[in-house]
Order: sequence, then C-alpha cells, then structure tokens
Amino acid sequence: PKQTQDTVGSFEDWDKMVRQCVIWLGRNCLAAVELADPYTSALENIKADPTRETVLNVMNAWHAAFGSAMKSPGEVTRVLVFDGTEVMFDSKMDELRRAVEEIGMEKLTPHRFGAWLEKHNERRIAGMRFVRLRDDRLNTYRYSVRKTAPAQDNSDLVQ
Repeated sequence: PKQTQDTVGSFEDWDKMVRQCVIWLGRNCLAAVELADPYTSALENIKADPTRETVLNVMNAWHAAFGSAMKSPGEVTRVLVFDGTEVMFDSKMDELRRAVEEIGMEKLTPHRFGAWLEKHNERRIAGMRFVRLRDDRLNTYRYSVRKTAPAQDNSDLVQ
C-alpha cells in the first residue's frame, strides 16, 4: 500500500515498486534491520556530497566572471594561472581562482581542468549547470555556466 503522499519526480515506477515497499516494511517492523525512506536517505547523501559545494562554487564564480560566455579550458587556465610577473587584480577572477583551487588539482592545466569540466558537464546544482559545445574550428570543447529553472522538488540534487 502507498505509504506517502509524495512521489519522486520522474521515478514513479521506482517509487511504487521499491520505495513504498521499503517504507512499508520499515513501518511494520518486517525487516531484520531498521529501514528508512530510501528517497530521503538518497537526498541526504547527495547533500553531504563534498564535491557538490565545490562544483557549485566554481559555477557561481565562473558565471560571475564570464556570464554565459563560452570558454575553453585553456582560455580559463590562462586567466587563472600566472607566473607572478604580471599580477592583475580582478576580484571576479580572484574568486574564480579560489573556487578552482578547491578542486584540489596538483597542477592546473587545460587538460586536467577540461577533464574536470567534462566530469561535471550537465550536472545540475541549485539551478545551474555546465554546458559543453564542440568548437570544430579550434578542435576543442568550450564550456559555459547556464542558469536552469529551479527545481521544485529537489530533483536538481539527483544526478
């Protein structure tokens, strides 16, 4: 029997077949272990994801620095990595530099940063996401941060 009034976004079948059964088993003490709502547990795990905040910080700083302009990983790393001879203070770039440092790369290179961006391409967090487009002229990918419609049911937390 249905145990909750809500459903899980586009996972109606999973909600009916798995989630409601698990909740029912837990409420009726029919399991050998204590069972919690699997959807609530999944949301807690996603919220506790240590990379989620880092990715969101990079997205926010990127959007503040570039808006929705498309940039290649090489263009971004050239702006962020400097040898100390020419130090230009730009608070938006400094914020992006600090956010990218949170990623924890040993050395920031276009290739490594591009791999990180690819890993998080289309990941939706707090109404934002990275978008990738192929630039055939330069034989590379370019990225931007786009704002998305905010989710009403925390579905942006689910990957």
